[in-house]
Amino acid sequence: MVRESPFGDSRGSKTKKEINVITLIARHQVADWDKWFAVYEEQRGQLAGMGVTGEAALRSTTDGNDVVVRHEFDSLEAAEEFIKQTENPEMAEALRAGGVDPDTLTMELFHCH
Repeated sequence: MVRESPFGDSRGSKTKKEINVITLIARHQVADWDKWFAVYEEQRGQLAGMGVTGEAALRSTTDGNDVVVRHEFDSLEAAEEFIKQTENPEMAEALRAGGVDPDTLTMELFHCH
């Protein structure tokens, strides 16, 4: 969904188009960032097929094994379906292979408009 905003963009136009996006923020501890990131890189190719339209992997500046992952979706339904897919055995195994501490995993959905 696109809507017009009264805010100008960096080029000085009078309107700015904003796109409604659902963002999933997941945070967790990993045993080793490099190992986790290698597994994440292998999974990146599958994300579009899971409804992800944008993503980023972030690590804390004070604890390199504290990870935040951002996934964007076109709809709440797509985001909720993604969360369901993360509960399947293959995804659980990928998380374990990457050294994710499941007790630290939190996920929250945000609506940007």
